[in-house]
Amino acid sequence: MQFIIDFRAESIKKNLCKIGEVTDFNATNIVYPAISGHPDIFMSKINNTWILAPNTPAAIVNLLKKLNINFVFGNLKVEYNYPKTALYNIYNDAKIAIVSKFSDEKILSNINSKQILSVKQGYISCNTARIGNEFITSDLGIKKAIDSINKKAHFVNPDKIELADVKHGFIGGTIGQKGDTVYFTGSKNSFYAKLLSNICESQNKKIIFLGENEAIDVGGIIIL
Repeated sequence: MQFIIDFRAESIKKNLCKIGEVTDFNATNIVYPAISGHPDIFMSKINNTWILAPNTPAAIVNLLKKLNINFVFGNLKVEYNYPKTALYNIYNDAKIAIVSKFSDEKILSNINSKQILSVKQGYISCNTARIGNEFITSDLGIKKAIDSINKKAHFVNPDKIELADVKHGFIGGTIGQKGDTVYFTGSKNSFYAKLLSNICESQNKKIIFLGENEAIDVGGIIIL
């Protein structure tokens, strides 16, 4: 199993290394420091193809080539500040996609989800995860959009999620998923652990706690 994760998340990487191979994501000087290790700013999977920002770090592009993983480049480069950091930060599955007015045209033209929701928040993947049939989000606008299509969405206040150099991170950035397993950057003592555990139990998912303390926003855990 191959993981891509924030180059600064040492304690999380240590535990992931016990499970599979880990590749650092490092976009220092491309985007502002708080998100310089966040892969969800540069890459989004639609169907079976990853769409990458044209200025995605070479180490990640080379990794995908090495593993023979399908990818294409989007139209626009990610820039240093928001909203040009939100071009590839969307949510998408076969049934539902959540996008914004900032989403790259390459993403919009490739989405074939049955329902497409447009929200004001640019950082969609940062704020959102779907676990089975239930969503969890740290953005009220996204929750409202999901509620509007009669899907279950749990809102959490993100104020306890750690992210260096800013007030707090977001819940989507603390989670990775593969098959029936959910990976979470917090510990069992995290403020968010009980809710996540309950969701996982109701959706027949296993949760792995990777952290030592409170949850850390690492821009999501990409699992190839």
